[in-house]
Amino acid sequence: MVIAELFGRLVGVYLERKTQEAEDEFLNRRMTLADFDRMDMDHNNEVTYDEFIKFFLVTMGKVKESDMDRLKALYDSLDVNNDGTIQVDDLALLTQGENRNRTLGSILDQKGSGELL
Repeated sequence: MVIAELFGRLVGVYLERKTQEAEDEFLNRRMTLADFDRMDMDHNNEVTYDEFIKFFLVTMGKVKESDMDRLKALYDSLDVNNDGTIQVDDLALLTQGENRNRTLGSILDQKGSGELL
């Protein structure tokens, strides 16, 4: 049991170190036009902060692209009036009547996007 625990810890340290090395290597290289093209998800020759963050988090392996897409769907679901922001009024609408006890996952499921994470 002790050997298995020690082995598990060693593997964890090794994987953490390899992940950090890969991240450092990625961040210490020059930005390329191909990177820009991958960041510019809507192909309008501009990179928004959202596109930038999604590109780097996914590329560095911090999150899966599908997780980012689900979070965007959840955000859009919480933005009841579709103005691009979540306001107290949006949340009030989502917590009235039959919606009172709904979870974030159930709101996302309503949009047909599956589980949150």
